[in-house]
Amino acid sequence: MNGRLSVLRRLRRRRLEAPFNTDRQHYETWQVRAKDAVSLWVDARVSWRPDGDRPIRIADYGAGNERLRALLAARLEQPFEYFAFDLHPQQPTTIKLNVLEESPEKSFDVVFALGLLEYLPPGNSFIERVRHRTRFALVSFTYVGSTFAGGLPKRESLGWQAHDDREGLERKFTEAGFSLVDFRTTQQDEAGLWLWESSGLTAQR
Repeated sequence: MNGRLSVLRRLRRRRLEAPFNTDRQHYETWQVRAKDAVSLWVDARVSWRPDGDRPIRIADYGAGNERLRALLAARLEQPFEYFAFDLHPQQPTTIKLNVLEESPEKSFDVVFALGLLEYLPPGNSFIERVRHRTRFALVSFTYVGSTFAGGLPKRESLGWQAHDDREGLERKFTEAGFSLVDFRTTQQDEAGLWLWESSGLTAQR
């Protein structure tokens, strides 16, 4: 009986929490991760330009409160268009889309996916679908073997379904047709940031 009550309490607690742990989005670590992601793009590819005289098209998958928009505006000198996608939009400019299961109709020059890969269930086609929608992908992931404390029980309590180490995650991207441009850690080495280049985008729409 006590065991059953314990399970019920955990289920109620999970229902009260915001989806994808967005009740934690005010944490400084989320801001640090976004800043470091923009810095990685600036350091590695800020001089890159798309063909033709047009703004860079940037997608933010799992955009949350769109914190990335202001950070990009502060760091990028070249014109850009920002497209925010989230299953639970928090801003009127965010497009409702379950990026874990669906893809936008548009293609992009850069896709940011921060704090998202941890929720990918085994066998999900997200990485392959991203490859066909962008030239570059900048992603974060709290990989097994980082300084993140708590192990598997903690990861599962956060609703995370992906539990790869760094090598395993990188293998998924390379097997999907990405090549690694650059890597760095963030959040005091709890998570990694990867900038990938795709050969799978054949046309910009």
